[in-house]
Amino acid sequence: LLVAELLPEEPEALGLAALALLARSRAGARVDGEGAMVPLSQQDCSKWDFARIERARGLMEAAARAGRSGAYQVMAAIQLTHARRAFDGAVDWGAVLRLYDVLLALRPSPMVALSRALVLAQVEGAEAGLTALAALPAERLALARPYHVARADLLARTGQAVEAKAALDAALALDPPRAERLWLEARRAALT
Repeated sequence: LLVAELLPEEPEALGLAALALLARSRAGARVDGEGAMVPLSQQDCSKWDFARIERARGLMEAAARAGRSGAYQVMAAIQLTHARRAFDGAVDWGAVLRLYDVLLALRPSPMVALSRALVLAQVEGAEAGLTALAALPAERLALARPYHVARADLLARTGQAVEAKAALDAALALDPPRAERLWLEARRAALT
């Protein structure tokens, strides 16, 4: 937030500050009573910090007035679209997909493409998401837990429980932090 205070006319500084505020706004909902991670899509919105969300929205409006966009603003816009679930009860997945298309153009990377594949699955179905994942460089993502978790989710959604378990095993083999490990183990147990 200091960067935004020092550079109030720089839209990317405002976007970065908004992104940080949005991430911090969900701190109270990230872990359940047993210490397991709670994914964004399953978090209890009532535990979010609405003052931080509103402050982030204000920063994004100020950034938009500058008329220049950048990756931090797009990432913050994605998170702000997710935050709208607390008010609307749903995520506008089409809007999130369009934002990921912009982010992928601004900052092409396998991890951005992976996130886009998961959003594509929300819009067009799990098979479309799996197809998008298959186009990614699996060898470059072999040591990335999010890749294996994404595959597991999409495989499970298409009824491929054995393959989903194998993908979760690959994620667990990468020594995740305790909260994530607990969540992954619960996901795996649910596939039996």
